[in-house]
This record gives sequence, C-alpha cells and structure tokens, in this order.
Amino acid sequence: MPARRLVPLIGLLLWTASAPAQEAGPPRDAATAAGAWDLALAGSYRRCVVMLAPEEAGGSRILRFPAGCRRALPILNGLAGWRYEDGAIQFVDHEGKPALEFPVPDTPGALAGQSAAGERYALAALGRGPGEGA
Repeated sequence: MPARRLVPLIGLLLWTASAPAQEAGPPRDAATAAGAWDLALAGSYRRCVVMLAPEEAGGSRILRFPAGCRRALPILNGLAGWRYEDGAIQFVDHEGKPALEFPVPDTPGALAGQSAAGERYALAALGRGPGEGA
C-alpha cells in the first residue's frame, strides 16, 4: 500500500490516541457524542473506526472514515452524515433520513442499532473515560 494512502489513517489513529478522556457516561448531545467510534457489523469481523465530527454540513454533522471502510462496511457508501436526535445517534443518508440509529441507553457501553435491511451493528466509543465504550 503506498504511503500516501496511509496518511489519513495514521492521522485518524494519532488523533484518537491523543484525544483527552471525556467525562464518564453515555453521550447526551451532539457535543458529547462527537469523537472516534468503532462501528462493527454484529456477528462479523467487519469493523471500522468512524469519526463523528462536530462540524455541521447540509443539515447533519460530518461523518469521517478511512476509504477502506466503504468496502468493509458497504452501508457507509450511502451515508452523508450523523446527528444526535431523540436520544439516539443517527447515521443519515443523502436525503437526511436515518439509515442507522443507535439509541443511547442510561448506562455506558456499546450501542446497538439495526439497518433497514435488518443488519445489526454495534457502535462503541473510543478514547472515552473508564467504563465507556469497548
């Protein structure tokens, strides 16, 4: 793999490793949900680190991930962004409709969601305080 293809991934990993620990507890708004998350297809080895960016663009917030994630998790091809709404982290399509929704429970830990096609996903916070994420 050419070195230039690794630069974005290395940057994401360095940012994740250097991110300060956030307050313990599940996210309660977009500001506390922003950051690095591990998205995994349940019952599979397919996973990817996604970045829920705090910046807004086109009615949602920016969703960033390495290019290889599109192959590992094809659902990412149809996503345009994310938002925190009605107590859930929602990954939205290009029309602004939720394609994946992860209700946020009262206790810390990985979030569970399901696509319209019935695929189940887990979303776990990275770089969080003790007891949070995977």
